Amino acid sequence: MNNFHKSKFKFIRIPELEKNGGVIHAFSTRHSFNMAFNGHDNQEEILKNRIVFGEAIGIGAREIVTVKQIHGEQVITLKERNINIDCIRSKEGDAIITNLRGLPIAVLTADCLPILLIDLYRRAIAVVHAGRIGTYLRIVRKTAKEMKNTFDILSKDLLIGIGPGIGGCCYELDERGIQPFREETSYYDDFIDRRGKNRYLLDLAGANERQLLELGVLSKNIFSTRLCTACDTENFFSHRAVRGEDKRMMGLIMLSEFAEL
Repeated sequence: MNNFHKSKFKFIRIPELEKNGGVIHAFSTRHSFNMAFNGHDNQEEILKNRIVFGEAIGIGAREIVTVKQIHGEQVITLKERNINIDCIRSKEGDAIITNLRGLPIAVLTADCLPILLIDLYRRAIAVVHAGRIGTYLRIVRKTAKEMKNTFDILSKDLLIGIGPGIGGCCYELDERGIQPFREETSYYDDFIDRRGKNRYLLDLAGANERQLLELGVLSKNIFSTRLCTACDTENFFSHRAVRGEDKRMMGLIMLSEFAEL
């Protein structure tokens, strides 16, 4: 499940998410180059990187919809076919939901988790950017609830894909960073490992999985790469492991245009 796709651009897919057809998804890597417009790289090069990535994963040269990520809890809903992609990119948010076929939606990460949500029965998908603050704010739960309110999805029908992000082996926080989690609910202790005075490790993937399980998502429908970006900077961008890293990877999903869902 965690093998890199055989391509010179080395992207990652979770086979269980596509075994029934209906969606195309991928997580880019360092080998796919930088995907973020807000870094120091030339903007034309970023656009070229996105096009090459899109062609490599099978969506062609479509414009990819992203939003202005702010480590918050805002969910952006896309239902209208004639959207202004530049306008959407300027909106602040950390999750996107849609039922539009052929529209690729994505988040940008370099340690935070890219999380994909799929309900093939009701033809709805979502992509979530979940870092420390987003996880504390329960953005993945709020995204699933927004899908339920908007598209009438059922939690038990959701398929979840969690892409590469900083793991519980490397995500170190001090007392100030970890305290909000400990005050929120007792179960966070299951995902916090004390490593000494004022030193803790936080398992972001585990915490987000628990939030989804509490919402009614079935454990058999949650698939995580469990690949740590900080452990493997040869293959991933990592803001923490490589100080000052401003390059970003992409977690992308699209409802197929022609599949029978």
